[in-house]
Amino acid sequence: MDVLSLIGIIMAFVAIIGGNYLEGGHIGALANGPAALIVLGGTIGAPLTASFDLDGHESSLRARVTMSDGTSHRLTLQGIGCAQGMCSRVRMRDSETGEVWLDRLASVRDISQIATGPVHAVFTFKDGSSRETSITALNRVLYIGGRFWTHQLDLARVKQIEFE
Repeated sequence: MDVLSLIGIIMAFVAIIGGNYLEGGHIGALANGPAALIVLGGTIGAPLTASFDLDGHESSLRARVTMSDGTSHRLTLQGIGCAQGMCSRVRMRDSETGEVWLDRLASVRDISQIATGPVHAVFTFKDGSSRETSITALNRVLYIGGRFWTHQLDLARVKQIEFE
């Protein structure tokens, strides 16, 4: 379990106990068996359902991104998804194989500058192989930044990504 999941669990317990206290409740009221099972099971179970996504793969990947205007930036890729939210920290969906593990990529180049829908690109893998593919519309937004903040970057603005 990562640090943010642990912080989330602690915050959930503080919120439950704090909310009960603010409403004038007693700690004994939280000891109701079925209610405690629902609250504690949900609090502990929710972060665990996301852990399969990281199964043996690295997240927070460092990369050099060349923008369509030619400028280049070093950044940390926190995940990938769509404009509404991050879908995954470690993989993206493509039309060829269904999923590509980000930590196996050496680069993504020849990225199409299409404003909506799927994005066409060439993936080069760390094993030296490469293939042309189409990244699904639900994975066209990069989430870049630190552990506590992220910015969205649409692939239509990107020319090339080189992973470090």
